[in-house]
Amino acid sequence: MISIDNQHVEDDITIKVAENIDELEQAFKLVQESYADINLADLKQSPLRVNKYHALPTTAIIILKKGDKVIATLSVITSNKYKLPLESLWNIDNIKNSGRTAEVSSLAVAKDYRKAAGKYTVPLMLFVNRYSFKQMGIKNFVISINPKAAIFYRGLFNFKYVSKKVKRYEFVNNAPAVCLTMKLDYWQDHIKKDDPYHEKLGKLSFSDLPFFKLPSTKYHCALGKVMTPKLLDYFFLKKTSAIHDFKKDEIEFLKEVYNFKEYQDILKGSIKAEEKYFIYCHADLVIGSDVIDFDTFAVNENKVFGKLYKKPENELHGQCIIKIDISRKESLILKGQISSVGEYYSVKVERHENWDDFVHYIKTNFYFKESFDDTGDDDNAIAA
Repeated sequence: MISIDNQHVEDDITIKVAENIDELEQAFKLVQESYADINLADLKQSPLRVNKYHALPTTAIIILKKGDKVIATLSVITSNKYKLPLESLWNIDNIKNSGRTAEVSSLAVAKDYRKAAGKYTVPLMLFVNRYSFKQMGIKNFVISINPKAAIFYRGLFNFKYVSKKVKRYEFVNNAPAVCLTMKLDYWQDHIKKDDPYHEKLGKLSFSDLPFFKLPSTKYHCALGKVMTPKLLDYFFLKKTSAIHDFKKDEIEFLKEVYNFKEYQDILKGSIKAEEKYFIYCHADLVIGSDVIDFDTFAVNENKVFGKLYKKPENELHGQCIIKIDISRKESLILKGQISSVGEYYSVKVERHENWDDFVHYIKTNFYFKESFDDTGDDDNAIAA
C-alpha cells in the first residue's frame, strides 16, 4: 500500500491512459452511469457517454484501474478547431493565447468507491498534471464544475476563478457550473509552504509515482492516438449514435484528422485533406536573426504544422530553419519553407534519414488497439 500523506493507494491500483477498446468502453460506461446517478444522463438512451471530442487525438482519456476494472476516469481535451466545450459559455481567449490549453472534463468514480472518492481523485489528478505537462505540452488547465466542487480544486490544486458567475452548462445536460483555470508551469511556485499536505502534493505532482503507468515512447512527442475505422464504427455508430451529433464543419475537421481512404465509408465522402499525424513537439523557427517559438501539432513526410502564440509583426513566409525537439535528448535541425494555412503555419522541410525515421515511428504508432484482449503493454505504445 502506497501513502500520499493520509491517502492510501492500494497495491493493485494503476493509473494510465486508455489505449484499447476495453478500457475505452469501461471509461465511457462509467461516465454515463455516474451522470445517470445524478439525473444528468439517461441510460435508456445510451449506455455509453461518447461525444465528438473522443474522436480526436487531442483528447486523452485517463483511467484509474483496480485490477482490470476501471473505477475512476476523466478526460483531458486539448484546444483544437472544435474549441473546448466550456467555450460555449466562457471566453478564455486570453488563457489560450498564453500557451497550449486543455479542459479537464468528465470526472467519474464508480459507485462502490465514491464514499472514499478523494482516495482516487487526488492520485488521478496528480497523474493528469504529470502527463499533461510533460508529455502533452499543456500549459493551462480550465475546468467547468459544480460550484460546490470549486473548493476542492482551488484548495488542493491552486485553480483560480475565471468566472464566479454560475451558468447552465449544456455539455453536461445544463448542470450549474463555474469556470476555473490553473497554470501548470507555475503551480509548484504557488505551493502553500506552511501547509505540509499541500506542499507534498506539489512535490508529487510532477513525479513518476509507482502506480503511474506512463506511456513508453521512443520520441517525446506523441499527442494522441486516433481511432481505427473499426473503433469509430463501434463507438460512434453501433454503440451510440454520436456521429449524428456532429455539425457539417465538425465532420470536415474529422476528415482532416482521419485523412485516409479507409475512413471514407464512415465519414460519408471523399477525403481531400492533406495527410497529417498529430503530435506534440516544441520547436524554434529561425528566420533571419529572429528565433520564434513554434508549437507543433502535426507532421507528415514533408511538412511540420504548428501555431504561434505570439503573433509576428510581419507575415511569415519564405526560407527558414526549424529546430524541432523530438525527444528529451534529441533535436532535429531542418531547412524549410514556411507559409501560412489560415491561423496556422506549415513548414515544408528538406528531408533526411533521421526525419524519415521519426515520421515513420509516428505513423506506425498512430492508432488505438482494436482488441479487447490487447493490454497495450508493448514498449512502443503511444498514449491516447
